[in-house]
Amino acid sequence: MPLYEYHCPSCQHHFEEIVSSHAKADQVPCPKCGHEKPDRPLSAFAVGSSSGALRTVGGPACNGCACGNSASNGGNCPN
Repeated sequence: MPLYEYHCPSCQHHFEEIVSSHAKADQVPCPKCGHEKPDRPLSAFAVGSSSGALRTVGGPACNGCACGNSASNGGNCPN
């Protein structure tokens, strides 16, 4: 099940929610104020390898693109 990040435009609350594959990720209400349509900001994700190492893709240095050069590994985005 994926973990999604949300931001409520009504109360400014930031929260994360694990959403099952049967549920719709855009239908999660804010747990603080109940707002029906919180925003889902673009976030980084981790990629695993057979060695067990994780790296973050989509960090601030590459502005969310798939180049693999994230701020956590000191890379610069070629795009």
